[in-house]
Amino acid sequence: MFILHSSNKTENLLAHLCHVIRHSPLDSPFAKEVFLIQSQGMERWLAQQLAQEFGVWANYEFLFPGKFFSSLAQNIDSRLSDAAFDRHLLHWRLEALLRRLDGDVFVPLRHYLTGANTGMKRYQLAQQLSQLFDQYQMLRPDMLAEWQQGPLLYSTDSERWQQALWLQVTAETGVQHRGSLWLEVIAKLNDAPEGLFAEVMPPRISVFGLHTMPPLFLRYLQGLARHCNLHVYLLNPAQDFWADLATRGQQARAQADAVGHPLLATLGQQGREFQQLLSAHDIAFNLELESFEASEDGTALTVLQQLQDDILHNGLGGRQLLKDASLSFHACHSRLREVEVLKDQLLLALEQDAALELRDMVVMAPDIGEYEPFITAVFADIQHAVADRSLRLSNHALDAFIRFLNLSQSRFGWQSVLDLLAQSQVYPSFGLDEVDLELIKHWLEDTHVRWGKSAAHKGELGLPELSENTWQAALERLLMGYAVGQDEVFVDGVLPYREVEGSSATALGGLCEFMALLFKADANFKSPKTLKYWGERLRDYADQLLSAADVLERQQLNELLAELTDALPSVHQDTVELKVIIAWLEGAVSEQKSANGFLRGQLTF
Repeated sequence: MFILHSSNKTENLLAHLCHVIRHSPLDSPFAKEVFLIQSQGMERWLAQQLAQEFGVWANYEFLFPGKFFSSLAQNIDSRLSDAAFDRHLLHWRLEALLRRLDGDVFVPLRHYLTGANTGMKRYQLAQQLSQLFDQYQMLRPDMLAEWQQGPLLYSTDSERWQQALWLQVTAETGVQHRGSLWLEVIAKLNDAPEGLFAEVMPPRISVFGLHTMPPLFLRYLQGLARHCNLHVYLLNPAQDFWADLATRGQQARAQADAVGHPLLATLGQQGREFQQLLSAHDIAFNLELESFEASEDGTALTVLQQLQDDILHNGLGGRQLLKDASLSFHACHSRLREVEVLKDQLLLALEQDAALELRDMVVMAPDIGEYEPFITAVFADIQHAVADRSLRLSNHALDAFIRFLNLSQSRFGWQSVLDLLAQSQVYPSFGLDEVDLELIKHWLEDTHVRWGKSAAHKGELGLPELSENTWQAALERLLMGYAVGQDEVFVDGVLPYREVEGSSATALGGLCEFMALLFKADANFKSPKTLKYWGERLRDYADQLLSAADVLERQQLNELLAELTDALPSVHQDTVELKVIIAWLEGAVSEQKSANGFLRGQLTF
């Protein structure tokens, strides 16, 4: 059954969900409740609410659409695998194809891939194209089918080289891309008798928080509903159909008066498109349950309640808005100031309402990662959690390793080196503690280290080969001071540093071991290497640098690096520079785990 639950309040949709779970339990206690969501923030909030409602909440699974649909396709037919079109593999496949561009159709690409930084430009272009082709599979499978047959839809220069590149991709992988495979699955679902595939799919699927989706997703859900119970919980701010509202620009071009609520017309594009999608594809739900709710009559409405009621009825109520704190705007000059004002407002709300708790609060942002440093500083004294963070922000070992790779090809500035060594995931790996770090910092300041590995390193940068203020000079002074004590002035041209003695040798040994690893990486990573080499060698360096880091964080990093060695055999023969590998790591860890990218982060307490 295909069941639609719609309301203008998330609380009502949650009540619908709880009613379904409570009064229609699954046949087996071992069966999982499966949820289709758009972000980690929605997962966190929904799990918290269900745990509060039922006391205990377990045996559930939250999935994003891509992984969910692909796994179901293989459950229905094991031959329907789209692994060859995984974006990671597609990215490296395109990077390899861009090295061998033959034909006049690729003249624009060859012209772009000239000059300096060719390797980085080729990698970035492959990254953009992999994302573009991934979207084409979901949104324009019809266009890809036309390309396969030869005709162009728009006859532009960019479409010509995109088509030629796509044909090269499919020549290596086959024409059954993700979109075509899903269309095949949809056809199987629709042609089979109802309930035929019930054994290979979840008994119940709840779609919660997806406010829009490609037509292919919707058709897939419609096919699934013939074989299992599928509930769609749709947050709809207006009770009536409002997909035909004209935007302000359309009203101006048509010289027409505004009809309906202006916020729905200007800010409700996603909702309008989803309603148009449902109408255009003639989606028929077996059951439609509505729980639209206006504010109670006869009560003093807040500004926010009046606004919600006006949007609910798609019109302006004509009431004079009062001034209260239910809806407020704060113009701040920086992100730090935004977070500071946010904290003040939250503390004020807690002071004014004794029944309000931290768990009742949620802060949403377009990209929570941009606010992460300020949240950490401002909310240090308040327990909080950030959802939908990039992997780099949530995995400190991974962040430290990326900084290590960047540092290995830098000028070795003393503060940058010390900052990396001071990471809690790094210094224990070299037998150091916080007291040792303070001692090392004192040594470095006293020996006046500034930058540069050695005199030869300065020479490589086109500067005079002077050893003063380099790391080699400082380490020689420290080691010589420990070796000869305080009696000698100069030994083999080295001025011993006299403050290294006794137990401080442990700190000196840890510093030397760390710098040796850094210098070794500098030497090994100067020339381009194959992906297989990078994957294997970087895992060795990660094990040495982060041996004392959290086990799960290290496992996550190793799995990520393993993807390099598991890349396509056809690209193993090609070499790439370290800066390309760093760009790949930074791109991989900064991707948000969001189905559609609408809600990119939440701060909860």
